[in-house]
Amino acid sequence: MDNQSLPLPNSPDSNPVPAAPQPPQPPVQPPLVPLQPVPNQVNSPKTSSLFPVIIIIAVLVGGSLMGLAAGLALKHRNSAHCSSESCFEQKFVSCSPATFSPSLAQFAAVKYQIHGKQSSGCNMTLQYTANPNKAWINQPMTCNFDNKKNLGEAVSAAFSNLKGYDCTGPLVKILQSLGPISTG
Repeated sequence: MDNQSLPLPNSPDSNPVPAAPQPPQPPVQPPLVPLQPVPNQVNSPKTSSLFPVIIIIAVLVGGSLMGLAAGLALKHRNSAHCSSESCFEQKFVSCSPATFSPSLAQFAAVKYQIHGKQSSGCNMTLQYTANPNKAWINQPMTCNFDNKKNLGEAVSAAFSNLKGYDCTGPLVKILQSLGPISTG
């Protein structure tokens, strides 16, 4: 038999049923990114949709903290730091922002900070930095003190009438738990 007369295995003559045409195949290229997302990947669909939200929150929180810090810096920059009782007494009478940290004998120390005028008096915070009663240390109390009185009388009056002087803060709660206070 002659090899030239026989149909070749993949020739059109050897297959009576025509094959379906195959679509052209694009050339195979290596992938540039992983085909499967890596768990906890930064640009996964969940985190990439949260990314703008996280940025906005960070900007708002950062801006708020910077604004708060700037406000406190301005407030304290305009506040006098008195080193004598007479300086602070003058600031108290005019209710001008100031701080003062005198030692009260050898057993106690207090820090005063005048915030400014309120309709019912001079808004000021006092906080013991040393005290025989350890529970009172670093517990602030803010009241609207009567600055028509001298500082000592105003503080005594507020201690004996916490509600009347609109006193608030952790020290107020401690003092209220002790019952009525006699200051004189």
